[in-house]
Amino acid sequence: MRLKLLITFCLLALSVNAQCWQKIAAGNQFTVAIKTDGTLWTWGDHQYGQLGIGPVTSDAGAPVQVGTATNWANVFAGWYSVFAIKTDGSLWAWGQNTYGKLGDGTTTNRNTPVQIGTDTNWQYISSNLNCTMGIKTDGSLWAWGGNLSGQLGDGTYTNRPTPVRIGQA
Repeated sequence: MRLKLLITFCLLALSVNAQCWQKIAAGNQFTVAIKTDGTLWTWGDHQYGQLGIGPVTSDAGAPVQVGTATNWANVFAGWYSVFAIKTDGSLWAWGQNTYGKLGDGTTTNRNTPVQIGTDTNWQYISSNLNCTMGIKTDGSLWAWGGNLSGQLGDGTYTNRPTPVRIGQA
């Protein structure tokens, strides 16, 4: 009877631990996910710092925790870059920063999360090879990064290393 109880307990523990993920996004040769406890995890290719775990030394073949924060709410993977929103609505980014697509005002690759501006009303992010678009909780559209073909939609062909509002509310 004790053995049966022990086996049942172990199986329940395995089942509970296996159900700990709430959000996931796959980028170019890497993955990023948020657990139900609000922690952030990454694995795969780390050549541009997109795992967010510090200096680029090697890839990660299994999930590695990014920092110690427990307030991650949503995550979006781009082309060798990651964007994540915390429960307070703040936007964070890291990885490849071609044309300023991270939105931090530079073109420097980041190997740990950096906050993008001070706004706390980010809702959704989409990023590609050279640029990023975001929607805030008020419905406004924002864009940044490469704009060689006018893809940001701001009426110019000027690269934008920080978010700029697109159109009217």
